[in-house]
Amino acid sequence: MSVAPSDAVHHLLEQAAARSPEAPAVQDRTITWTYAELLSLSLRFARWLRHQGIRPGDRVMTKAANSAHLAAILFGTSMAGAIFVPANHQLTPFQMERIITDAEPSLILTSGSQKLASDLPVHEIEAIWPDVVTTEEGAPGLQSRPCAPALLIYTSGSTSTPKGVVCPHSMVLFAVEAIAERLAYTSDDRIFLRLPMSFDYGLYQLLLSVRASACVQISDIDSGVTLLSELRASASTIMPVVPPLAQLLVQLADRAPVQVSSVRLFTNTGAQLSPALAHDLRANFPGSSVVFMFGITECKRVSISVPDEDLIREGSLGRPLTGTDVWIEGPTGAPLPAGEIGQIVVRGPHVMAGYWRAPELTAQRFCFERGGAALRTGDYGWLDETGNLYFHGRRDDVFKRRGTRVSLTEVEAAAEAVPGVREAVAVHDRLVSEEDLSLVVTGSLSPQEVLAELTNRLDKARIPDRCFVVPTISLSPNGKADRTTVRDEVRMLRTGQK
Repeated sequence: MSVAPSDAVHHLLEQAAARSPEAPAVQDRTITWTYAELLSLSLRFARWLRHQGIRPGDRVMTKAANSAHLAAILFGTSMAGAIFVPANHQLTPFQMERIITDAEPSLILTSGSQKLASDLPVHEIEAIWPDVVTTEEGAPGLQSRPCAPALLIYTSGSTSTPKGVVCPHSMVLFAVEAIAERLAYTSDDRIFLRLPMSFDYGLYQLLLSVRASACVQISDIDSGVTLLSELRASASTIMPVVPPLAQLLVQLADRAPVQVSSVRLFTNTGAQLSPALAHDLRANFPGSSVVFMFGITECKRVSISVPDEDLIREGSLGRPLTGTDVWIEGPTGAPLPAGEIGQIVVRGPHVMAGYWRAPELTAQRFCFERGGAALRTGDYGWLDETGNLYFHGRRDDVFKRRGTRVSLTEVEAAAEAVPGVREAVAVHDRLVSEEDLSLVVTGSLSPQEVLAELTNRLDKARIPDRCFVVPTISLSPNGKADRTTVRDEVRMLRTGQK
């Protein structure tokens, strides 16, 4: 078959199918599709969309649990010239209503028995799939438009209002190529995906895997005690993790009689693994390495470390992607020298096209000039003399306390370094006071023991006012600590102490 150059997301699949048609592309609990099968189903889904009246530029939204079907839906939507809008299947009706109102999708696909209060066409994926399979194969024959949006990914960031990040084909493909250069996935790899595919970190695993002609092993994001056995049975070689997922994996591995040895690489972004947790991953999975990365949806990825670079440069998130620039901006907007903390600014072809239908918000964060699009990330960090990036905290997570600039991230890192503490979330509640600081942890220590240990690790300005030990940390749909929920829980716990 003839293969088009990579100027649209679905061209990645066409190229992989031409290289390795019979190689496994995607697998979940009930489905295994080769690249030839995934391509055929994507073409059929694209034609099915046209039969539903979907035209170029229309939004196709999913509110679905992870499955192999989402791979065909993503690529088929691209083939139809439409925009793929993935929403987490755990979002509440209130959250979905806000996203639907903003995105104005022409069609919504759901999984399971989920119900949506919407006048829009809503289809259950498994119910329509027999029709997709019997639809005539054939792409709509559209001319590729690299600057056209491929994805619309919603993120709340540091606010409670969801923002749709417009991700054109060209920016997505540049990001895939730049990340692939560093991570070096191969056709022999199997990527174990338990992160939701509505989370850009999870979704890009599919794109990276297809680019390498590898296989994505899709796991149920709600799986708990079966996680380790699923990983072992899949013989996966790569696993992307966020801290709560890594913590669960380590806890299961600590109790397992047999160590899993197939994993060669853990990647991490979204929230940074503590040094202790990175150590435990390597210890429980002999022969594995850990790669730290930093990124946000608005430019996908900022920097990537070399494997196990944290053992040499603790806290390093690696160097900027090839073909991009990163600098640290001071309060006046001027670049800061190495070692000084300021806002992280990114420039390059991976900077997305702004926020959907939000020109004022786009103007605050994005700058589109001849030298390339630039993004003020709203995150704070610093660069060392070699150009390695270090994260200090998000804009809303850094505040003045007792005359000192305090980062919630550094407080959490110190707490997670205490033996007996598994996870930690620091909370700054301005409703209490401008200097209020609480700590929520899981583990075997008492609150008094945790605070006592912190006095040996932090200065007085960074010692929390109080500590709460809880059974579990509340998580967001993307599997990261849900700071808003944890803050509300702290308010309730404080009320109970009075």
